[in-house]
Amino acid sequence: MGAEQDEAPQAYRAASPIAHVHSDAPPFFLFHGTMDTLVPYEHAEFFY
Repeated sequence: MGAEQDEAPQAYRAASPIAHVHSDAPPFFLFHGTMDTLVPYEHAEFFY
């Protein structure tokens, strides 16, 4: 991102998938393995 989150909050917000979800957005297909060691499974649940 080029900076810490507290230094560039708008850039982090723009990079977040959550910022792009709205009622006119196309459907999302969420697929997340429970053995993923990089991104916790709960992130996909929160996104859903």
